[in-house]
Amino acid sequence: MFLAHNTTCVEKLKIELEYNCATISLTLDIWTAPNRVPIFAIIAHWITPEFEEREEVIEFIELKGSHTGKQLAEIVEKTLEELRLKPKLLAITGDNAANNGTLCQSLYDSLKIKFDDKVSPIGRPRMRFHGRKSWIRCLAHITSLICEGVLQDLKAGTAKEAKKMLDKWDEENKSNNYTVPGDSSRRARLQKHARTHHRKPTYDVDTRWNSTYDMIDQFLELEAEYTEFVDTHQQVKCLLPLSEEIVALYQLRKVLKPFKDHTLKVSEAMPQISQSLDIYWDLEALLMM
Repeated sequence: MFLAHNTTCVEKLKIELEYNCATISLTLDIWTAPNRVPIFAIIAHWITPEFEEREEVIEFIELKGSHTGKQLAEIVEKTLEELRLKPKLLAITGDNAANNGTLCQSLYDSLKIKFDDKVSPIGRPRMRFHGRKSWIRCLAHITSLICEGVLQDLKAGTAKEAKKMLDKWDEENKSNNYTVPGDSSRRARLQKHARTHHRKPTYDVDTRWNSTYDMIDQFLELEAEYTEFVDTHQQVKCLLPLSEEIVALYQLRKVLKPFKDHTLKVSEAMPQISQSLDIYWDLEALLMM
């Protein structure tokens, strides 16, 4: 358990949850750290009798082996057991990955051995968790999937496709390197301007939400600086967008900005599920234009 190294903190948290938490919800996430270690984190959310919103990281662990839903469910159940939260679990929020659905179902099947999710005719303890029905899809992830669909309809290439193209050009022209980070002197020249000092190029990353918007937004903001840089580096001049492509980038930025804004909105501290309807209506209106 994340807090296991500090017994005092764990005991205080147990007391807090025992007396000030009637139900609890979890948010889960998995990511790969810069050192390529897979991390699994669990954040607990609850409301006190005084209607104060509380949250706490209750697990932060390196994942070993495959990331199956069953394996993740075992970690979640162990954490719930240690904090005496099994009957209080209300819902789990995670992205749309299939293993999250499996996680919820596996956890439900295991909890059903001792608890019942409805009134039990034999007097078994009641729980509030209903498996897949209690799985709330991450709205920021859904927004990202909608955005990806928009880009696909616009025939926009992915970051992976762009990298593949640049790698091919590098292979064909071994004396060239088409990326700024490939040469420290290039980075220094790009950062010599007042507006680019201490700034690095923003890159599109397929797994990073809104990175396409961030990349386009930075380029349009620093178009003059990028153009000057390219003019002094002939080997990358072929990568500078044409005037009509720059017009298209302005239009694409306008389309993508609402997705960026909505992602930031639902990523704030303590977002409310009631916000989702307004966001869906806004996105529907945008897509129907």
